[in-house]
Amino acid sequence: MKTPQNTQQIGLLEKLTLQFDKKFQYAPYIYMLICSTTMSLLQLCIKIEQEISVFQILMIRGMISYCINYRAASYDRYEVYPKNKQTNSLLIQRGTIQSLTVFFMFTGCQMIELGIANILWLSNPLWTVIVSVIFYNQKFNVGLLKYIILCFVGIILIFKPPAFLVSSKIEEIVDENQEQLNEPSYFDFIPDNYRQIIGQSVSLLAAILFAFLANISSKLKGKTSPSILLQYMYVGNITFSGCMLIAFGYSSTKPFSSFYHIGMMLIITVLSLVSQYFMQLALMKANPQKVVPLIQIQVLYAVIYDYFIFGNIIQPGSVIGSILIVFCCYRIAVKK
Repeated sequence: MKTPQNTQQIGLLEKLTLQFDKKFQYAPYIYMLICSTTMSLLQLCIKIEQEISVFQILMIRGMISYCINYRAASYDRYEVYPKNKQTNSLLIQRGTIQSLTVFFMFTGCQMIELGIANILWLSNPLWTVIVSVIFYNQKFNVGLLKYIILCFVGIILIFKPPAFLVSSKIEEIVDENQEQLNEPSYFDFIPDNYRQIIGQSVSLLAAILFAFLANISSKLKGKTSPSILLQYMYVGNITFSGCMLIAFGYSSTKPFSSFYHIGMMLIITVLSLVSQYFMQLALMKANPQKVVPLIQIQVLYAVIYDYFIFGNIIQPGSVIGSILIVFCCYRIAVKK
């Protein structure tokens, strides 16, 4: 697909962005803060909309986003389907991995507290370093070793092994409170103890997959554009969620059964588009190692949502683990 002659719409958007960049020295940081804020709101909406399966959310979001983003991709100077086989292969790999990453992240948000899901998801700087060294032969910075060890300690604290568990009486109170406050969930068929460990595991898996995603993205610099990258992700979302819906079926609550669910689907789609756009904008205009740590602000939003909206009781072990992971991942992102 070649670039059409009429590029007025895209040109206007780029012109506004350039003007903003000239006015504000820290424009990329502002873009990343906007991304973090909209992404936290997106996760909140996913958490609230528990009656709809993640597969259906991904399908609807993917179809609408694909149609909207297709216009931007059609104006791009890069080809949507590159003739270079290596570039094409990397795009397909990235689209597939990003689809799985989003699925696991959304599933974690629905199954466990937003604060815990965010902490585990935002451990991706740790996994990026490990994946880069093991699979992509990059040099390992020995100075990062202590932060990696502390990060693993934080993850262990969040997963609450027997040595760190609170008393059973307190856990019973927490479960009773959550039963009163939580809305019906698509995952109600899973026992609570299994749901917690599965939710934590998929959130952590999303962070690990994101590490592969980051390394593949670095190989695609100068070969494609953010709009085209997003198109492959949306195609992956539609394909993957379609297969899962055929295998596991739909949730009992239909996405278009009421104006409330229709509104939530549209809000999720818009927030997703905005967060992805500003993330790509920030990464293109500044050193990723400098702007990516700002994503950690999502943890603050998530804790506020958990406490004030969902009434969740935050356990001491999780607080200590969260502080360790946020601090260590910030140091890893700055040093690597």
